[in-house]
Amino acid sequence: GALANSFNDMIVRLNRMMVSRMELMEEIDRRIEAEKKLQRLSATDELTQLYNRRAFNSYGDRVINYSKRHDEMLSIVMIDIDYFKRVNDKYGHNVGDMVLIRLADILSQNVRENDILYRWGGEEFIILMPDTEVEEAHKIAERLRRIVAETRFTQDIHITISIGVTQLGDMDIFDKLIERVDKALYKAKESGRNNVQAL
Repeated sequence: GALANSFNDMIVRLNRMMVSRMELMEEIDRRIEAEKKLQRLSATDELTQLYNRRAFNSYGDRVINYSKRHDEMLSIVMIDIDYFKRVNDKYGHNVGDMVLIRLADILSQNVRENDILYRWGGEEFIILMPDTEVEEAHKIAERLRRIVAETRFTQDIHITISIGVTQLGDMDIFDKLIERVDKALYKAKESGRNNVQAL
């Protein structure tokens, strides 16, 4: 009688609570997934799917601090497409975008497993090379430069890249390292482009 009904009501309420709890857990999972996706999007360059400058600024700083604390070598490589404005002006931005995507693929396929590739902005890319001294980074950069120079991007488009390379020093802070690799890149541009310069 009454006891059985009361027991049944309790089971129904418990079931509802279990369902609500499951729905709540699913909602939490969905939100966590959405948050992760948002973080990925905010750290990823939309066009090339590489990490973006924001990701570099947050992660790069940590890598630099870690390398200094553990007395490990770290090199940084900055890459710029030579005369990229001409490609955009002559063929349009869609073709320019295609060149950037293709270059990002070439760089991704030819960096080492531990190297981290970023799109710095516009036609510039950065590679963080943990456990790498500047001579080794220079060799890798030279190989990348050669591969790009030998690649036909389309029937008509042939590009070259200029590259700056530098190594983390004892007194370096994040901004100083970026400034130096940027100077090395400028030196490569001043030296006739399509070459690698280290500072």
